[in-house]
Amino acid sequence: MSIMKMDLTWTEINKVLPELDRALLTGPPGVGKSHVALNSAARTQKVFSVTLTEDSTVADLIGFHTLVDGDKGSVIEWHDGPVLSAWREGGLLVVNELHRAIGAVQNIMLAVLDDQNLAQLTLPSGETVRPAKGFRCICTANEAMEVLDPALQDRLCVEIFITKPSAAALKALGDTKLSKACENSYARNPVQFPYRSWQRYAQLRDKLKNNDLAGKLVFGPNWSEVKTATAVAK
Repeated sequence: MSIMKMDLTWTEINKVLPELDRALLTGPPGVGKSHVALNSAARTQKVFSVTLTEDSTVADLIGFHTLVDGDKGSVIEWHDGPVLSAWREGGLLVVNELHRAIGAVQNIMLAVLDDQNLAQLTLPSGETVRPAKGFRCICTANEAMEVLDPALQDRLCVEIFITKPSAAALKALGDTKLSKACENSYARNPVQFPYRSWQRYAQLRDKLKNNDLAGKLVFGPNWSEVKTATAVAK
């Protein structure tokens, strides 16, 4: 099995990701894996997404029958899930938390990530669906490729490891020292405070007009440490 694991700059990620039909983005929480995956779609390509949990079912991905009220009474209709919607449209499917795929859901993902000339799913109605031209699937996970089932690894082949939030995301925090402190936190293993914590702090600070109150609400007993780290960040 040949797995290409790449530690790329954000410029490189934004350049290569739209060219990949299948890939896994890994890295700590808050680095922007889902954001860059969703934004890798072609200009006219429809985007579909799903986030897996240990409780996810096949219906969450493929679709389900539901009872719908009509002019002639209630009828049972089939509703496509994100996988079939992306397949029929030749769209981009973003699957978050792939490492949580287990059992029957993992088996569905094996079909989703199969070579496009082989991939197919047969519905309860007997209809067989295959991915339309242009279909792409980008997956994200907080865990490295190695934790995945070998068959999933084989289908993905490319892993892009994202180490920290993009410069644009850091700049959006609105404060140079805050941005640098957030960036520095990603040098620690594990990351103590992910990007969303710094983002919430910046938002609350601006709303409350009170740095300490916002810091205590977000960082709790660690606020003193964070406050010092922010003050000296460079």
